[in-house]
Formats: sequence, structure tokens, C-alpha cells
Amino acid sequence: MATQLSFVDGLRHWWQQSDHYDWFADYLQARGLQTMARMVTATAALTLAAVCVTVMLSAAGPSGSLNRALGWASIALMAGCAAARFAVWPTKRQSVILILTLNLAIAVFCQVQTTPLIGVVGATAFALTGVSIACFHSAKYMLYNVVVACYIGVAQSLHDLADADPALILAALGLVLLVNISVPFGVQSLVHALGGDVVQSDRDPLTGLLHRRALFQQIEAMLRSNRGARYLAMTTVDLDGFKALNDTYGHSAGDEALLAVAKALVTTVQDQALVGRVGGDEFLVAELADTPEASDLPAQLREMIAELPYAVTASVGTAVGTIRAVPLEHSYELVVTLVRLSDRAMYVAKRKGGNQIRHTVIDFAESPT
Repeated sequence: MATQLSFVDGLRHWWQQSDHYDWFADYLQARGLQTMARMVTATAALTLAAVCVTVMLSAAGPSGSLNRALGWASIALMAGCAAARFAVWPTKRQSVILILTLNLAIAVFCQVQTTPLIGVVGATAFALTGVSIACFHSAKYMLYNVVVACYIGVAQSLHDLADADPALILAALGLVLLVNISVPFGVQSLVHALGGDVVQSDRDPLTGLLHRRALFQQIEAMLRSNRGARYLAMTTVDLDGFKALNDTYGHSAGDEALLAVAKALVTTVQDQALVGRVGGDEFLVAELADTPEASDLPAQLREMIAELPYAVTASVGTAVGTIRAVPLEHSYELVVTLVRLSDRAMYVAKRKGGNQIRHTVIDFAESPT
């Protein structure tokens, strides 16, 4: 039975959640939904800009040269955010900048309204930025968006309240609070729940490392976000003596060895490479490189495994390929080719006695994938 968190513990858990950007973007990309998601968010921002243009052309729109100038400037920011979304899928940092820019544009446009009801109803547009934050980013940005939405809604409600219909203003304010709190938080709860299943399904249950399919997807995502990189280096690590360890001490000892190896790999590569378990005692490491020469990483991995308190060593095969000449749509074939070559190099190392490294280089500009 699932443990029920108290309200305070639930809030603390919500606040400490990491952002969803990387895994959710990969989830959309893997299912061919990333372009559609980009078009939807871009169209929403553009539609918002069009609605604001209509307000500016209305007699009930903002009055005064300064307010009107700020109104048109806000619309320009909205249109700019839409154009940026239409152009390309943003990085995590770019996504935050676009969301905060759109948040600012909405806030300014609502604040310069002469008719309080327009400003209050306009604050419902913060739900657009709220949903984007809920899908991709952390609780601190969600809280910021809610605070700004509530401030704008309340400020506009109190503006000339005596001259307006108080009941109508309060009803509009209630709608603002309902939309900007319930919708984004509901979406974030669903995304967080989905994230647990997605992340778990992408991981090897024993070691916690990425399995083959998820690792390949992560490598492709790494290539997409680092188009300036020159080389992709693939390292296959296969344990020597693992079968003998299993036969002699049992599968529990083998599992302990696999866990120790996985921890050693993750500790060694840190944030410079991706690591996955792609077979029973076979691991794969992928990193971007500036030169075709083998880096120090394969040797470090071999040495770390040899120092573990288990009767295993590692046969290591590496393959480095130039990637600038490979079109983005062929990135999967590139990954598969390098994995095959690193696997072949690993078997050469194993036939030579194991506990050693073999290196392969391929120029994809000259060799087809």
C-alpha cells in the first residue's frame, strides 16, 4: 500500500522535485510528438498576441501614450516568443527564458489596461506559461508564475473597484485563481506521475543504468543538442571471468559484482558521458570528443573495474567516429555503427587475453553508415 504523505511533507516533496525537461523532451522526441508540441505552444503564444492586438484596437483598451506603447511592446514580446518556438526546439535554458519573457509580457499587458475587468480576465493567460512550466520545469518557476498571476489579478481587481461591478470583478478574480492554480498544478502532478513510470521503464532494474533502447535515445538527444561536436566515442565494456564468478559463488555474488561495476562506471564518467547496461555483463559508455584518439576514460574504466574486490576484469573496445558529416536524421545509424565497431574491438581485446583495450576510428564522411 502506498504511503500517504502529510500536507507539509507533500509540499516539501513538490518543492524538491527536479525539473522534467530532459526526460519529457526525450519522451516527446521518441514518440514523434516534439514537433507537434512545439507547434502547439508557438500557436498558443501567437494566438495570445492576436487577442491582445484586438484589445489594443478596442475603445476599451489602454489609454495614454505610455500605456499603449507598453501594450504594443508586450505584444511584440509575445510574437517573438511564438516565432522562437516555431523556429526550433529550445534548450532547457532557452525554454526558461521564453517562458519568463512571455510571463513578463502578459503581466505588463494586463497592468496597463484602463478597464479593470480586461486586466483581470487577461491574467488567465498566465495558465499558458504555467502549463509549460508544469510540463518541463521545476517548482520554483511554477511558484513564481502563480505569484505573478495572483498579484496581477488582485491588483487589477482593486483598481477602480468602486467604479466597476464588484461582484463581476470578484467572479473574474476567482476564475483567474482557479485557472492559474488548478490547471498547472494538475498537469504537473500528471507529468510527475508519468515521469516515474517513464524513468523506471528506461532503467535496468538491477543496476539502475539505462537499458539499450533508452541509452540510444539519450545518445541521439546528446547529438541533437551538441551539433558543434566533432566526434562521438563509444566504449563497450565486457567483464572477464564473470561466468566463473557466477558458477563459483552464485548469482547473488554476480549481482553484487554488476552493481559494483555500474557504480564504478558512473563514478568514473560523472557528467562527461552516458552509461548503460546493454547485456548480462556488458556495458556501454558514450561521450563526445574533440579528437579521434582514444581518451583516458576507457583506461580509467578498465583500471577501476580491476581494482574492485571481485575476480573480474574488463575487456574494453572503443570506436570513435566523425559526426559533423552525418545528417541529423541518420544519427541512429551512426550510433548503431559505432556500437557495432566498439563491440567488435572489445571481442578482439577479449581474444587477446582480456583486461585490455582495443581502439577503432571511422570517418563517416568517407564510410557509409
